[in-house]
Amino acid sequence: YVSNQDSASAEQVTNWPLWHRHPNQNREEAELVAALGEGRYNAMRLRDARDWIRGHPGQFLKLSAERAWYYWFPSSREGWPAYFYWIISALGIWGAWISRKNRLVVSLALAAIAYSTTFIVVSNHLRYRFPSLWIWALFAGYSVSKIASRFGISSAREDGDSEPVPQA
Repeated sequence: YVSNQDSASAEQVTNWPLWHRHPNQNREEAELVAALGEGRYNAMRLRDARDWIRGHPGQFLKLSAERAWYYWFPSSREGWPAYFYWIISALGIWGAWISRKNRLVVSLALAAIAYSTTFIVVSNHLRYRFPSLWIWALFAGYSVSKIASRFGISSAREDGDSEPVPQA
């Protein structure tokens, strides 16, 4: 309901209904939750959202596409961590692409993408990516290692032993 309506924005920080109509922010909505009970209230708002989606399919698809973009490449309005997510996303996508023949990589990428689908149809926030961020960070690390090897930088030592040697 707060993510899919005429006043909704794809960015959580600029989504007016979230900050003005959500029961945590709006006394009348909170009183309605108390009167109906959380289950009945949520069912009512789900019906409202579904009705709006049926009546505005183009606007829903536009909001969903924008939310997909912001999930992977958050707005700078989310603060400085957004730039970290941009780097992880860009390098991670490239790392997944160059590793696409590995079934485990494909499985992990598909799992992370499947996880993201919920946040494409509802409001999303940086913190919602935490559970799958490690996957993209892993892929990003592979990208960095490939870039480094292109420039002749290797993590292996000259004697072929890749284990670090403890310093005395």
